[in-house]
Amino acid sequence: MAIANILTVIDTAKIITDKSSQIPDSSFESPIGLGSGETYVYMVADSRFTLSGAGEGTSELTIKLHSEDIIRWRFAAFDNGQSLSPIVVQFENYYTGGYADPAEYLNPDPPGYNEDSINIYVSPSVDDLDGSPVKQPLQDRYFETKIKKAPEADVKICYQWKFKLVDQNGLLRGYYDWDPFIIVAA
Repeated sequence: MAIANILTVIDTAKIITDKSSQIPDSSFESPIGLGSGETYVYMVADSRFTLSGAGEGTSELTIKLHSEDIIRWRFAAFDNGQSLSPIVVQFENYYTGGYADPAEYLNPDPPGYNEDSINIYVSPSVDDLDGSPVKQPLQDRYFETKIKKAPEADVKICYQWKFKLVDQNGLLRGYYDWDPFIIVAA
């Protein structure tokens, strides 16, 4: 069993620039659609799980997984939330024409939300970058699912995210959705 960590980076500034007129009308029930997400969302994974040149840093991702392997999705903004923080509020797999049935390959379906308390280490200060590292607690939040069975041929698994953007004052800057897919390679 291996753990494939997928980091999903959201271009929050571009979303706000392009979608600002739609923000007042957005809600959890009626989010602003990002279409294929090509200019707003980028996924990367550990090179052990990606195929040479396949989907690294794009809005769709091709990964090679085996039975019992785990996928963990984490989310961040390009500026690490200094202006806007993306908060995923719903993550659903869905079965639609041309895609594999997620329930056949993933467990749980939809992925479960997890939170772990971890420590990261940072420089003691901007004036002492080479000093002894300082421990900083962090709440690690991610969605997780396990591969039930490896496919016999490449399969596309489609899912949908709903997320909200919140500014540094805690003010809601809209709800959004996006329906990417991953290709689980045989």
